[in-house]
Amino acid sequence: AKGGAQGFKISNLMKLAQTKTNHGTTLLAYLVSSMEKLNPDMLQLEHEFPSTKESARKSGTQMTTDFKKLERGVTLVENVIKIGLGQGDNSFKKLEGFRDDSKAKLARLTERYEQMDANFKSLVTFLGENPGRMDNEKFFTLIDQFQTTFCRTIETVRKEKERKERVLKKEAEKKLRDAARSARAINRSRTSGTRRGPSN
Repeated sequence: AKGGAQGFKISNLMKLAQTKTNHGTTLLAYLVSSMEKLNPDMLQLEHEFPSTKESARKSGTQMTTDFKKLERGVTLVENVIKIGLGQGDNSFKKLEGFRDDSKAKLARLTERYEQMDANFKSLVTFLGENPGRMDNEKFFTLIDQFQTTFCRTIETVRKEKERKERVLKKEAEKKLRDAARSARAINRSRTSGTRRGPSN
């Protein structure tokens, strides 16, 4: 590729639908047409990412805030139990089971959250973006917008293909009618000549 480029950023996806080819169609329409001819399975993009709309509505900032609240809640329960037992109130022992269960669940949640965050950052980096600037809302909104545009482009390309096929069919039918008309005219001419016979 020119300049040694090997790909493009995910944020540039929508430019495919804006960049025109020499034939007047968009680059995305050209790609869709090529994929439909060479590898139609590649057009199943919406089935590859079925959860983008839902993911785009999930705020990474809000998830982090909620997670911190859970951490503070577990810490608060643990401190209350310590204070109560320190004051000789053994009734707080009844809360130890709840505390231990909450800490175990929080530990599992922490592990899953950290794994999710690492996977997301790895994906964003792989797609050429800066994880520090691309949050999950923006990322999945871009994917969702592209999916929508991609599906609309498929529909447009197929409608244009059907239109061209109808035009070609009409042209072919017209040529057949013209050929048949010419054949009948020639036949009438020959018949007319035969009936008149040779002139003296």
